[in-house]
Amino acid sequence: MSEQALILIVDDMPLNLQILGNILDKYKYKTALAQSGEQALNFIKKKLPDLIGCHDARDRWFYSM
Repeated sequence: MSEQALILIVDDMPLNLQILGNILDKYKYKTALAQSGEQALNFIKKKLPDLIGCHDARDRWFYSM
């Protein structure tokens, strides 16, 4: 059996993370959650996900990256 794809979800709103995480969990995807661009970069340094889903890149918190 092949390893599941890892999806990193990035959003500064915890409710959005929870909703999308729950949806992906239903389909048996492995997920990791980050609430900021900084958290996402720290995660990526440790493990490169197969896919990164992020909130609108024009959002203010991405500018801190």
